[in-house]
Amino acid sequence: TLQVTLGAGCTSLFWLALGVLNLYYTWLAWVLLLVGWLLLHHDNLAWLAEYRDLRAAWANTRRLEKTMAGLMVAMVIYQLFYALSPAIKWDSLSYHLQLPRLYLAAGGMRFVLENPYWGHAQLTEMLYTFAMALHRTETASVLAWGLDVLLLLGVFGFTEARLARMKPDKQPGVAGWMAAAALLAGFTFRHIFGWSYTDLFSALIGLAGLIALFEWLATTQSGWFMATCLLAGFATSTKWTAGILIVGIVLVSLFELSARRLKVQHWLLGGLLFALPILPWLIHNLLVTGNPVYPYLFATPWISADRLEEGNISTEPFILWIRLLLPLSLTWTGVDSTATFSADLGPLLLLFGVFGFWRYWKEHSVRSMCLLLLPVALVISLVGSRYVHLNSPRLFFVLLAPLAAAAGWGWEWLQSQVIEGVRLRRILGVVAVLVIGLAWWSDTRSLVANGPLRLVMGIDSRQTYLENNLGWYARAMQTLNDLPAGSQALMLWEARGLYAPLGTQADPWIDRYRSDLIEVDSPAALLDRWKASGITHLMVYDLGEELIRPADGAQPGGRWTSWLALQDLLPAPISIGDTYYLYTLSD
Repeated sequence: TLQVTLGAGCTSLFWLALGVLNLYYTWLAWVLLLVGWLLLHHDNLAWLAEYRDLRAAWANTRRLEKTMAGLMVAMVIYQLFYALSPAIKWDSLSYHLQLPRLYLAAGGMRFVLENPYWGHAQLTEMLYTFAMALHRTETASVLAWGLDVLLLLGVFGFTEARLARMKPDKQPGVAGWMAAAALLAGFTFRHIFGWSYTDLFSALIGLAGLIALFEWLATTQSGWFMATCLLAGFATSTKWTAGILIVGIVLVSLFELSARRLKVQHWLLGGLLFALPILPWLIHNLLVTGNPVYPYLFATPWISADRLEEGNISTEPFILWIRLLLPLSLTWTGVDSTATFSADLGPLLLLFGVFGFWRYWKEHSVRSMCLLLLPVALVISLVGSRYVHLNSPRLFFVLLAPLAAAAGWGWEWLQSQVIEGVRLRRILGVVAVLVIGLAWWSDTRSLVANGPLRLVMGIDSRQTYLENNLGWYARAMQTLNDLPAGSQALMLWEARGLYAPLGTQADPWIDRYRSDLIEVDSPAALLDRWKASGITHLMVYDLGEELIRPADGAQPGGRWTSWLALQDLLPAPISIGDTYYLYTLSD
């Protein structure tokens, strides 16, 4: 885990440097890969040899855990079929894979003015760009799948290793398999394996940081503290919210300060190492836009103050006890890809995790893990009451490993307890297998319905697969690709642009119409502005109009009346399934 994380972070920054120099070439990517393998082949073989430890772990695993492990392996393989197929998830289509596609087409890093996510730290996206340069988009997805598998194995190993220090007579494999099962019981976690997202790479770096942190606590060697800070910087470079890891590290460091005796120079060097992976992104934004944290906080010529003001701010009443309990309640109330929490964590993290923290509370390392988790709980509970997007646990997966480890420890303790002559292992084992079994059955049905296996086997075509999973969006993108050469389309209320022609401008924040309308004085002026920028076609997603359409009986707002006036200036559109409408912007 440590080796891969550090190597991936350094590779990502190196690939960023090549992008700044406009050196994105397929041949160069292959040369770097082959040279890297030749230079490190002994280390690579030694790294692969460590997987032999899995055989010993499997031999010592009991029947119940083997049953769960078999189901988990099946679910992970299911996600490999999705990774081998074209991406179909929202964030991948709008920026995780779309930005790398645009970079490769340009031969290097470019400013994508229509995509505000360009200003995010893109450590993971650089790895995706490198992988896509080697072959195609699915190469990045398979890379993500492999890193996610490593995360799962790393959680298994970390859980077992820490428990062995706290309880030398533990039963081998029991805690580790449950830690992995608690994660895979969550729909969001296991399906991200095939989505080409960044959340689980953030979790992998968080796990590496956790390993380094506990090595520092155990050995008091300042080098481990430095490694922890560097890894926290890498995590922050995957997504800004993962920077919460450094807050937890500082809390643990202060808590342990009297025993560890960190000196001022240690703090300064640790801060420098934390900043090292982050500064390239801040400088990158500053030089291009004048705003180091573009597109947030400060207005720029591309993101106006009015556009920033209409952010995702909550209007819900603040009820303290509900907000404080939110980190617990979202465990069983979150549903993936819906409003509010936007994530399903599954029931096992909370069911067994609470007992893990309670049972081993006297252990220093467990209290340190709670300190790591405290800032996340406060952000979700308090800050999330104003900025609703911060309620999503996916933003803080960087600290998923401590929860999984605690669930494994809780299960290991509970399964040996006896109540009224009945061992809890029998009762809770049925619950755990039922949860994992239902997850496996649900994923099996989804695999058949979505058809990635049929695509991989060559039974279905790529377009058939996309239409089966993306509906009229896939047909709309095909229509855009059939436009005459030189056409440039603007999509309104449609964030996904991966399968559109390179010249197409998507609407990642779903606010292009609103933000452009603010800067002109009439619908006619807006149309002239679009034409002057080279736009020849307008693709409108009908569902997006609901954002401005007045409710029944309500007075229409200015944006809706302006939209109706704009439509009167346009020729009749081509309807694509009564879902998308393509307008030609004639002279």
